[in-house]
Amino acid sequence: MNIKRLLFITTFSLAASLSAQSVISTPVRTFQGHEKSVYSVSFSPDGRYLATGSTDNTAKLWEATTGRVVRTFQGHDDWVRPVSFSHDGRYLATGSTDKTAKLWEIATGREVRTFRGHDFWINSVFFSPTGRYLATGSSDKTARLWEAATGRVVRTFRGHKDGVTSVPFSPDGRYLATGSGDKTAKLWEVATGRVVRTFQGHKDFVQSVSFSPDGRYLATGSGDNTAKLWEVSTGREVRTFKGHDEIVNSVSFSPDGRYLAIGSGDKTAKLWDIATGRQVRTFKGHSESVRSVSFSPDGRYLATGSFDNTAMLWEVYSNDVQRLLAERKFLPKTLNNRAGAEIAALITSKGEFETTQAYQQRLERAKGKEQRIRDRSARLLTKEYIRIDAEIAQAILDSREEITSGGAKLGDYDADEQVFPIILLGNNYKVKIPLAEAPGFKSRFGSLKITGEQQLDIQGRWEQFNLALLDPQTGARYPFGEQRDGAGSTLAGGPTRSLVPPELSIRVAFSETNGNGFLDAGEAGRIKASLVNSGNGAAIGVNLGIESRTPDPALNFVSSTYIGNIPPGKTATATIDITASMQVERQAHTIVLTPSESNGFPPDPVEIHFETYPFVPPELVLADFGVSTATGESIIRPGVSTTVQARVQNRGTGPAENAAFDIRLPANVFFTPESRKDFSFGYLKPGEFKDLEFSILTNKKVDREITITIGYTEANTQGSLPLALAIEKPLQNIQQLKVTGKELAGAAAPDVATLSVDIEKDLPVTKSKRKSALAVVFGVERYKLVSGVSFAKRDAYWAKEYFERVLGIPASRIYYRTDDDVGQAEFSKVFSPGGWLAKRIKPGQTEVYFYYAGHGSPDIKENKMYLIPYNGDPNYASLTGYELGRLYDQVAELGASSVTIFLDACFSGANRNNEMLLADARPIYVEVEGPTAKGNVSVFAAATGKQISSAWPEKKHGLFTYFMLKGLRGEADRNADREITLDELSQYITGNVSETAGLLDREQTPQLLTSDADRVLVKY
Repeated sequence: MNIKRLLFITTFSLAASLSAQSVISTPVRTFQGHEKSVYSVSFSPDGRYLATGSTDNTAKLWEATTGRVVRTFQGHDDWVRPVSFSHDGRYLATGSTDKTAKLWEIATGREVRTFRGHDFWINSVFFSPTGRYLATGSSDKTARLWEAATGRVVRTFRGHKDGVTSVPFSPDGRYLATGSGDKTAKLWEVATGRVVRTFQGHKDFVQSVSFSPDGRYLATGSGDNTAKLWEVSTGREVRTFKGHDEIVNSVSFSPDGRYLAIGSGDKTAKLWDIATGRQVRTFKGHSESVRSVSFSPDGRYLATGSFDNTAMLWEVYSNDVQRLLAERKFLPKTLNNRAGAEIAALITSKGEFETTQAYQQRLERAKGKEQRIRDRSARLLTKEYIRIDAEIAQAILDSREEITSGGAKLGDYDADEQVFPIILLGNNYKVKIPLAEAPGFKSRFGSLKITGEQQLDIQGRWEQFNLALLDPQTGARYPFGEQRDGAGSTLAGGPTRSLVPPELSIRVAFSETNGNGFLDAGEAGRIKASLVNSGNGAAIGVNLGIESRTPDPALNFVSSTYIGNIPPGKTATATIDITASMQVERQAHTIVLTPSESNGFPPDPVEIHFETYPFVPPELVLADFGVSTATGESIIRPGVSTTVQARVQNRGTGPAENAAFDIRLPANVFFTPESRKDFSFGYLKPGEFKDLEFSILTNKKVDREITITIGYTEANTQGSLPLALAIEKPLQNIQQLKVTGKELAGAAAPDVATLSVDIEKDLPVTKSKRKSALAVVFGVERYKLVSGVSFAKRDAYWAKEYFERVLGIPASRIYYRTDDDVGQAEFSKVFSPGGWLAKRIKPGQTEVYFYYAGHGSPDIKENKMYLIPYNGDPNYASLTGYELGRLYDQVAELGASSVTIFLDACFSGANRNNEMLLADARPIYVEVEGPTAKGNVSVFAAATGKQISSAWPEKKHGLFTYFMLKGLRGEADRNADREITLDELSQYITGNVSETAGLLDREQTPQLLTSDADRVLVKY
């Protein structure tokens, strides 16, 4: 750690913070290359480039990070005044004193279009948020709206009495603002051209206009040396910014809307706080008038263009924490812009020589690529968050430094409290001085020296602590203010502290992206920790230390995260992202979260257990193929259209993610116009296959045998599959392929996920013996027609084990079925009169237990709930499911002494992974009224009607099932009488499921329907 000596007066004026004015005289970068004045500057949407317009008749594109000239745009006959990027960063618009505006392609520098129609100079150009329109403002007193794609004039805005100087669109694109030499600004409705409002108040021409990012405010800069802030909805003048000595040429809001940058003829740019109107920074370095200012998209930099022929780049934030926080805040927008630009490049407009069918096919292919771009952007976002958080933590640690000063004021001594009040730069402190020492202390106060330390906090603000007065004569040290130890924790019982302690508790949950219970190679996981302060005092300076008991360089996570203060009765939540590199191995991991609290009242450390799984590659093969023609033959003949169906299968042990296939034809073989050429699939599980169907046509020059190549890419591999076909020889037809093709079972990865699942180990020995009881256990994880239910098969297996070993039901009296063995007929077989249960019941003696994990579904028209068997379809629940009310009626009529039902299913139309099952229910969840349990039937339901029954990937179980089984182990015994009643189990399940679901960003409230809440389930 670097310890620096600083002047105390400088430190306590917070010169290094945005909360006070400072002068920055050294730019990050200077862009030199124009031969004359730089009239305008503008950042590209992704922040990669800076564009400049100059009176040397050119515009230039610069690489922002290096200052390198990427491209020069030449074509105007006079000065280039404004420059503006399109929303996707593909185009640059320029305006000129030659009365034209031009559109340029960034990638090539090609001039795409010229906009002609103004009678005088063009002073401003601005793209609409969608990029559909370009606005121009001219000295001919008008603004115009152009269709960017065609150059057609859509509308002309007339009403100013002097030249139009500035034409920004509102963020939503509904309005256009104009500034003018007539000393006013106007707000226009784009759709109609109607003047909505006129802003009057400046004493000279309005040179620049800018909307705040939320569209609430409008800023104007004027020749009267001021800028003004206006409320858009009312036209009310909110504030005037005075501080420049010459005209205000340019105004620009920071991306977060907190600051306004102003460029002026006084050769400076200044930064102003919008909320207070206070000047917080001056950028001084240009030798001539600053003509234009522009923020980078992440708000980190300000670009200025000047009549001294240069542009300069300035860092807005003055310390690393502020810079990193700004980078973190705008990271999603930056990555979304970057991804959006890539996607926009895919979805270009229909070409002149492109048929409508070919255009539609191209758009279809682009959809798969679009999803891959978005997925890659999401993965990058997680990795970047981890990097930034680690850098913030390190920057805070590195910022701790020593400070010295004098100049404090001493107040009158309080003999009762034995303290002197001290005023230091407006801050009030008390220093404890014994009564006997007080007179001497006061007489020597002028010679005392003040020392201390400071450190950046999580917001990038300076905190001062360990302040003390040093007496050079006696060597005595008198501390005051907050005192911290070397680790940064506040020392309790300091000079003037009284303390009401907090009472902190912590709950954690671990989740990972694909929900399979492992943190797989290349996958991102997340720990969510909630700290609850149930005490009467505030928790101060709470920090969460994170370390692994099993260090692994293939795991990446921050070593700590700062939470801050937690008031009494409040909860603070922290998220810790963990990523596994592709080199990760199979291993059980233990992450320890160690909270600290400045006054020494932290909760106990908590452990999170999870397992990593190595990269298991898929193996994509050509499993089968078939062909057919319109004549019904399975023979490929020259000149005859042939449909080919190729079956590709994943025969590896790992999934294929973002799998994409493209068909490559040999010579003399062609696609038919309607044929697909490529295919995309999000996920191919081990053993899963997909059919690629395309149509070809061969000419008479074709060889007797041809080889079509099926190229493929997926998240981690790529390759090709050859498909050899004979010409004019019989081949297997597509119908045969559909009949005989089977989904081969891939070598599934072994289930090793038991190391971290506590409920699967050391099942308790109980006194419960139920020799005459019957149990039915159904678990459907893999469905025939819809997406599956994560961990349902595992849930069912362990429910069966608990029924046998904890509830004491003989294994021979447990009916256990999973997956494709749980058809609709199986429900009827078990529950119908004369079925499996009815044949074994001893009236009044037999207890019945039923556990179900799988899909439930509502029938909205009938207002009923259904359990969905393996071959059922939630969209036809009444036809293919088993009605829940019917099941309740049937078990109630069995004559059993009691019936206990556990349903780990929901009836919201979604599965455990929040994926909708009902085709007509997107994107809202549906709710129907559930049936009532009758008589001696008790039902534990995993969730209410609209809620999802969630999976808990960390524990490889359904959330409801996990706490149901954990409660049966003994955790639900609230009164410690070694018995667990229905009510005790219900309260345990409900409390824990609801709280843990919150950590997983879900809502889930289990319910108990019973008239026998005191019935005992387990005795120990």
